[in-house]
Amino acid sequence: RVLSAKDGHARSAGARVIRYWHEELADPVALLAKAAADPFPRVRMEAILSAGYVPKAEAFSAALVALDHPRDAAIDIALPQTVNALESLWRPLLEANKLKFDKESHRDFAEREAGIGFEKRLGEYLKKKSPGLDETRSVIDRLVSDANVKQARMAVDAVSRKKPDADPEVMVVMLEGLAKIGRTGNFSLGQRINPLKKLLNHPDDAVAAAAATNLGAWQLKGADPDLLEILGDSTRAASVRRAASVSLGQLRGSNAAETLRKLAFDGETADRYFAVYGLAEIDIPSAAKAAAELLVLDPGESDPVALVQAFTRRNKGSTFLIEALGKKKPHALVLNHLSDYHRRTGQLPRALAQIFQAPAPRSLSALLIKENRKKLTAAVDKDGDPVRGEKVFRRKALACFSCHAIGPIGSHIGPNLVAVGAAAQTDYMIEAILEPNKAIAQHYENKLIQLADGRIHMGAITYKSDKEVIIRDSAQGGKEVKLLLTDVRKMRPMPSLMPAGLADQLKTRGEFLDLAKFVSVLGRPGPYANDESPVIRKWKIAPGSADKPPASDTPWVTAYSMVDGVLPDEDLDPGEIIYAQGAVDVQVAGSVKLLLNSPKGLKLWIDERPVNDLAAPIDLTAGRHTLTFVIQRDQRSASGLRAEFITPSGSPAKYQPEGGL
Repeated sequence: RVLSAKDGHARSAGARVIRYWHEELADPVALLAKAAADPFPRVRMEAILSAGYVPKAEAFSAALVALDHPRDAAIDIALPQTVNALESLWRPLLEANKLKFDKESHRDFAEREAGIGFEKRLGEYLKKKSPGLDETRSVIDRLVSDANVKQARMAVDAVSRKKPDADPEVMVVMLEGLAKIGRTGNFSLGQRINPLKKLLNHPDDAVAAAAATNLGAWQLKGADPDLLEILGDSTRAASVRRAASVSLGQLRGSNAAETLRKLAFDGETADRYFAVYGLAEIDIPSAAKAAAELLVLDPGESDPVALVQAFTRRNKGSTFLIEALGKKKPHALVLNHLSDYHRRTGQLPRALAQIFQAPAPRSLSALLIKENRKKLTAAVDKDGDPVRGEKVFRRKALACFSCHAIGPIGSHIGPNLVAVGAAAQTDYMIEAILEPNKAIAQHYENKLIQLADGRIHMGAITYKSDKEVIIRDSAQGGKEVKLLLTDVRKMRPMPSLMPAGLADQLKTRGEFLDLAKFVSVLGRPGPYANDESPVIRKWKIAPGSADKPPASDTPWVTAYSMVDGVLPDEDLDPGEIIYAQGAVDVQVAGSVKLLLNSPKGLKLWIDERPVNDLAAPIDLTAGRHTLTFVIQRDQRSASGLRAEFITPSGSPAKYQPEGGL
């Protein structure tokens, strides 16, 4: 009960008590894990120190839960103490591969502390037919941090041998990691160009784009013809053509520079867009002039946001673009795209945001700011409807999920809102929405980091030592990026990424009251309490037929379940037959059961295997599994779809439904 108290100091005292009373406690390890995940840093620090007094290897694993949260100097001091205190207990089990961890990233930390070689683990991972996404991220992060030429070549060979039906998300994570290693220039891939070139024609565009990126990152000679062919192929996806252009610009000694320059100024509009990306790698002033000429034209199917991003993400890129634009008037559609992008992300520098600011007919935000705050707070508490407010929050035009998560789903750029209502009052919620720069949550202060090579990262710093800094990169959906301080040229504070004027996207004052009410009750007892049930909360949706799955080129749309775990009908395609696809990472094989809000009108495949009895236990092997539901709307007796995993008695299964971006 103490570890669930509202006061953080009371919880930290409870965590400290564990070290003295662990022999009398029924499950001190579980209590340590709870405290190590506490949002208050002092509680996490006390949990880590207390773990060192509990003579169990599992106490070490529990203490590592703190790695999932921001670290401070006190935690950095406490962690090595506990590592050393329990080493005689955890090291033998780790070396025998018998010590269990909540996450693969925790195992990585333990192996680093123990000095255990990584190559064996990498080899075992690369042999797996269907590795989980979390395990892949953990292994690749470790590979990126300390790769050698043999390990990198092992990974290239493994990803190129994967069959076309292999999980594309896993392949993209592997390829993105390899590209990071390639950019360091520490060693060469040798003759590995052909395996990567083979992936340029992969059926999944994200995989093909990641392969194209590697050709430039690794400076692979002989890649020019293939990249030029992709750049000029209008049938290829925009992401693939963009990656090909960037890689062309990165290839040293390439003859593609003049081709890119000529195409950027004289080609068709769509081709010019793609050429600018590559030209920006070679000649940023010329690329800015070409971009300025494009931004006054109707973009058609081209993406002006991606074009501007090519400049804002590099040193002085925004300055060159602003100078090139001068007094030019961007096209109305360009203004709409860029102003919407800035409203959702706050990524544009102030001068560019002003240039691309679309005219607004009225400002609801200004009217609400002028209101008496006490009366507005009372109106939210009395008249706001959280049911309607959740629908407003989920509205794509507001793009709340692009910066915030609720539990495991959404972005990690801003604070997770899963329990924000239990931690703050309604008036704070109102202020956070209307005036985001007035009170920024601790650990989410926005920073701009400029690197020596000209690249720029922006976001909140989650960890800093005398050697490195870890930033939650807003341009990558809140993904944590580790940067060596020796590579950092400048670091300066920035305004909140949540732009002012968010309420201007709402239709009425009533919608604001509903939205603020919804946020203010998140985490409080009742229907919006924090629910950690293993429910599928991230989905991919596509239309189909009852006996024929979606075609391979069908665009799947990402959708999230509501707080109660239900994927609502309004988020599904309007057709009568809908495919909804989720996934689960299984760490320990065993039987599971699905608890559905209604099995009527549903068919299910797990991977490529049909499930005939939706109520019967299902045996799952370790690894990642895809669940594909066919929803026949005219036969459904329940609204939406809710799918929860439960573990039958005696089953050793350990799993986690995938969620988040």
